[in-house]
Amino acid sequence: MLFGLGISNGYNVSYYPLVILLMIFLALAASGLSSLLVMLVVRVLPPRRAAEILGFIGAMFAFFCSQTGNLANSFGRNINFSGTRMAGLLVLSNTRWLPLNWAGQGLVALGEGHWLTGILLVGATLGFSSIVFWFALITAQRLYYSGWAGMQVVARKKSKQPSRTTRTTTTSVGFVYLLPKPVLAILQKDFLTLRRDLRSLSQLISPIIFGVIYTLLLLRRSGQPPTGLGEAPGWFMNSFRIVLAYGNIGMSLFVGWMLLSRLAGMGFSHEGRNYWMLKVSPIRVWHLLASKFLVAYLPTLGLGFIFLTVISILQGLSILEFVYSFIAIVMCLAGMAGILLSFGVAGANFNWEDPRRMNSGMMGCFGQILTIIYLPISFGLFIAPLGFAQFLELPLIYGYLAGLMLGSVFAAGSAFIPLWLVRRRVEQLGGE
Repeated sequence: MLFGLGISNGYNVSYYPLVILLMIFLALAASGLSSLLVMLVVRVLPPRRAAEILGFIGAMFAFFCSQTGNLANSFGRNINFSGTRMAGLLVLSNTRWLPLNWAGQGLVALGEGHWLTGILLVGATLGFSSIVFWFALITAQRLYYSGWAGMQVVARKKSKQPSRTTRTTTTSVGFVYLLPKPVLAILQKDFLTLRRDLRSLSQLISPIIFGVIYTLLLLRRSGQPPTGLGEAPGWFMNSFRIVLAYGNIGMSLFVGWMLLSRLAGMGFSHEGRNYWMLKVSPIRVWHLLASKFLVAYLPTLGLGFIFLTVISILQGLSILEFVYSFIAIVMCLAGMAGILLSFGVAGANFNWEDPRRMNSGMMGCFGQILTIIYLPISFGLFIAPLGFAQFLELPLIYGYLAGLMLGSVFAAGSAFIPLWLVRRRVEQLGGE
């Protein structure tokens, strides 16, 4: 690119070798400073955890930058993010007081024949880069030989083993009376793994960000149908208004679908090469399926409940509408979790090294496609009876009862039948 810039502007021949020389010196200075920074970071944090944190921050920053313009334009007048305007902002930083600009300005000056300015700026760049690299090299050498530049390791203190009474008191709360101990143990293990591994945790943040963005876009419409020409019948407008009022269910299900695709679709694959520990353990197939189902279902239900509550408060829904929406979410998410978990079993992959390559391949893709078909059907079975009740001029309570019956039966069947079909496959996992 720099050579092309020189050719297009007709720079003299001295420009081209100096481009290579300056790039070498600048790269040495940058590598020296980055090496010192790495030594500082790994002294405070374990290297793997530092890499996870930096990767997570970088991904979130890139996502934020990519969506800022779309979100800003949706709330006001269009904002011009054109290349001309961004180039103008870059020109403002083109000052000779900034050492990072010396190399570029010096090369341009030499290429255009301004020898005195070019020699001073290029010489200052070479001298500054040499000093930075020499300082980094000497400092790193002293820190290394003095023993200061040591890597931080995770030291685990040996914890005192609680007594049997304490263990019973600590764990005998909540689900312990309802769930078998193998299920509860796998739940605790998976939740600890998801919380401690930032590479896995970063994949769970995206549904929250997407949910917030699209929820804000949904709230801008205030839940009112378009007026149009005013010729639509009253029952149609009332039915349309009900569908828009229950649009919060659709948003919560959308967020839940993204989260379940990770937690349920890759629930078994998440074990990786450690799956043999579960395989040789005295755990029943249904205990294993139930634990993986709850690991995916409970966090998704909690996140969906938060989105539902916030949207319901902002839209001013009644208690009846909120309760009905929550029941619909509970059942629809259960059916979706069962479908995705069953396809996750069929396409389980235990040979991954990077969590980003944990996907279940073709079977995982089929599972997501099937849940995309399942979502509008399950959502419609809960909502459509309300519109029919309005059309037939029946009390709305009949619509609620019909929606609960149809939607709950369909969602419960979607949650149980796929898992029942893959129960034999679970026994064969890890034996190939």
